[in-house]
Amino acid sequence: MVFSTLAAIACFRAARRRPRGRRLPWWLLGGAASCYAVGNIVWFYYQVIAPETQTYPGPADIFFVAVVPFAVGAMLTLPSRSLSGAGRARAIADGLIVGAALLFISWILVVGPLVEQLGEASWIYLAVYLYYPLTDILIISVATGVAVRATGRERAPMLLVATGFAAIACADTGISYLALQGREAAGSGWDLGWTYGYMLLALAASIPVWENVTEGRADPRALVRELLPYLPVGAVLVVAVSDPSRLTDGVLAVLLVAVVVLLVVRHMLTLADNIRLTGHLEDLVRVRTDDLEQLSRRHLVYALSDAGVTRTGEDEGMVERLTSRHEDVGVVAQWLREAHEAGRAEGREEAGQGAVAVRRPTRSSMKGEDTL
Repeated sequence: MVFSTLAAIACFRAARRRPRGRRLPWWLLGGAASCYAVGNIVWFYYQVIAPETQTYPGPADIFFVAVVPFAVGAMLTLPSRSLSGAGRARAIADGLIVGAALLFISWILVVGPLVEQLGEASWIYLAVYLYYPLTDILIISVATGVAVRATGRERAPMLLVATGFAAIACADTGISYLALQGREAAGSGWDLGWTYGYMLLALAASIPVWENVTEGRADPRALVRELLPYLPVGAVLVVAVSDPSRLTDGVLAVLLVAVVVLLVVRHMLTLADNIRLTGHLEDLVRVRTDDLEQLSRRHLVYALSDAGVTRTGEDEGMVERLTSRHEDVGVVAQWLREAHEAGRAEGREEAGQGAVAVRRPTRSSMKGEDTL
């Protein structure tokens, strides 16, 4: 309760410090932390002061349930790097991969045992009880996407927010599992996930926003974050290999197939995006190469003009070849030196057949290579 209250205050302050277009995520984060703090106050009242009137679901669950839309909305509106069409599709595939893999694990630990109680408990009890582990999966999936696309001046706060909500979601699922086993959550260590989660949220809101950080700047740790969606997939493979008998459950079999299909789709999207980027880079290199060749020809023409050198007869073909084929600069320089030496040695404007003509034209009188 204390840390969630501090997180709410820090998020509301962060919203006021940020520019107008960047305030909404922090208002929503403050709303999520406030709902959790109020829910804890109500829970404490019924748990300690009036335990005889406590029910499940109770009034505190209204506020705990409201945390999820605030948290998901905040993470989805956090600023991130712009994505291409294929990049957005790959981000959606990442979220679906994480969601399917986590549902596979949660079905074994929490969701499956709860579904088996459909005929034994009230529907509202099961609805609220299922709401928590299923929305935990949603929160972790969205948090993974936030961590992958974190960029620019908000990179550190986004990573802390994603890590904090992932810790909170893991704590929820762990405590739900302990409750199904009839074990106490207090002192188990899982409840620390809530504490650390809201501590990270308060820390994220307290980090100053550096204005000199370039948006979209490359992050050397981006490759590590790109591998995050594969972590729950690894857990699924471990379970499937270590205990193949679990795959006799139709839901687990379907989820495993879904994970594999989504992985294939993600790799196809990655390949399509790489092909598009390669083609774009080739086009840029081609355009840049053409620009450099034209610039080199222009400089060669200016060099010949400044040297006051023209050649007649068959040598005009060599000049044209030099200016059009962009021959070695050393060859051109040697040709210019020979022309100067020949012009000085003869001391006249014409030196017979194949001779060198020396003149001093101005650059304004030139019309491209026609001057040659």
